[in-house]
Amino acid sequence: MAAYNQIEIFEQSQKWFDQLPLEWKNWLEENLEKGCGIEQLVDVLKASGFEPRFEMNDLKFQTLLDHDQEWIIEQVLNKVTSAEIVKILIEQGHDGLKVKEYLNNLENNQLYKILKKKHHQLKKREWLIETVDQLAQLNSGYSEEIPSITAPQFSDFIKDYYSQHRPVILKEGIEHWPALHKWSPQYFTSKFGHHSVEVQMNRNLDEQFERHSPLLKQKMKMSEFVSKVMSVDASNDFYMTANNATNSHQMLQELFLDIGDFAEGYCDSALKDERSFLWFGPKGTFTPLHHDLTNNMLVQIYGRKKVTLIPALQVTHLYNDHWVFSELSNANKIDFEKYPLARSITPVECILNAGEALFIPIGWWHSVESLDVSISISFTHFNAPNHYVDRFPKEV
Repeated sequence: MAAYNQIEIFEQSQKWFDQLPLEWKNWLEENLEKGCGIEQLVDVLKASGFEPRFEMNDLKFQTLLDHDQEWIIEQVLNKVTSAEIVKILIEQGHDGLKVKEYLNNLENNQLYKILKKKHHQLKKREWLIETVDQLAQLNSGYSEEIPSITAPQFSDFIKDYYSQHRPVILKEGIEHWPALHKWSPQYFTSKFGHHSVEVQMNRNLDEQFERHSPLLKQKMKMSEFVSKVMSVDASNDFYMTANNATNSHQMLQELFLDIGDFAEGYCDSALKDERSFLWFGPKGTFTPLHHDLTNNMLVQIYGRKKVTLIPALQVTHLYNDHWVFSELSNANKIDFEKYPLARSITPVECILNAGEALFIPIGWWHSVESLDVSISISFTHFNAPNHYVDRFPKEV
């Protein structure tokens, strides 16, 4: 929330701001709204001959730290009264007069005006998303069960599922894959045991293991990893995931000779190697709640997995705190006192058996648990548009 202190540089020298030509005021407001950094905008203004005239000790509200200002603004935007805000902060030891002064001047803060407008736009969009979700729930199939069908013609899949943003379990899509009949831990040892592969290790030592996966990477021989997998009854401590694909490239190139098109015409074969990902680990591996930035097909080749899905339209109830992750790691273990909005979500579970595939539409939240030693492939190289990640907002 440092931007609020920085924009005060503009606002505390109000005369300077008021004296800016109209076109520069408009330029400033437009670039603030676009999310441009305050420091860069100040540099441009200085280079253009507009030098702010003030001393740092002239700034007001120095007793209010960034996180206090952030909290105040959040409360104001959420319609908490000024009296209630002042009461709470006084109880926390703040100077009530300084808090009142800050609140009184907030409406004149240019950045706050922009934030207020954006907040209102966000609330309108949340209303629309929640309303569409409630209407979708009038269809019992929306979030009570995932349909399971024989893989249809690709054009029907696009019409009924891909374009409709609906998950589905597809059967008989990989009967022709050699992988379905060959892959097993023993096969991996005999065929690829000498290869160096990358895996995630020591996941149990980090509650945020999926978010911190780059820090948990280790290399070892495939034969060594298979031994680890087969030596435990169940564990989430080690797992070969999609994030390990780059440094297992040589082995995967050979391995992916055993996979092909899904059903008939679903895949762009030219992209198979770069858009296919191996998941291999013991019973008990768990991928916490998240959503993907592509449409995904999760293909189960060996063992079983349980997948819990939550509709993308329920994002407003899912405490999405960073990138594609949620504060709720497990949809089946939620503290509703701490996360009351989650009472509105409608998780649905399905079991994926060997030979079956689950289509997971972009944005649908999901967690995945291995019920056995498990080998899976996920792929994104559909013969359909699937490159939306470039428009996904970067973290700030």
